[in-house]
Amino acid sequence: MSSQEFHDAISQRIAGCGYPVDWQGSSLGPPSDPEYVRLNIVPTSRRQPLLGDDSPAITRGLLLIDCFSPIGAGMSRVHELADEIGALFDRAGRIYITNGIIEFPHGALVRSPLATGAHAQATVQISYEVYQ
Repeated sequence: MSSQEFHDAISQRIAGCGYPVDWQGSSLGPPSDPEYVRLNIVPTSRRQPLLGDDSPAITRGLLLIDCFSPIGAGMSRVHELADEIGALFDRAGRIYITNGIIEFPHGALVRSPLATGAHAQATVQISYEVYQ
């Protein structure tokens, strides 16, 4: 599995809600839509099987998904958006990719919203494991 395939699989899951996805570190900046999400992928560890070990390689990490809504819509709206995004990655959900599976072993953690300029922002934290 390439990192691009991983990015595409996660983006497609989020795009199913109809919100534009911005990537941390991209030069595009936030979309012009009033509500959007920014995806940050933070790999944390990798377990590589040893010779003779038939268990899969496991890559673990965090998805940090920043959800943005106009400040005028209120803090409750950005929290609803964050809950909606978090529900896409519940513990029972899996994403099948070439030669592997992405799993989300823990539920989403939604952090308290805060005001950032013209937008309210809430961050959704989701741990993932990729089995190859």
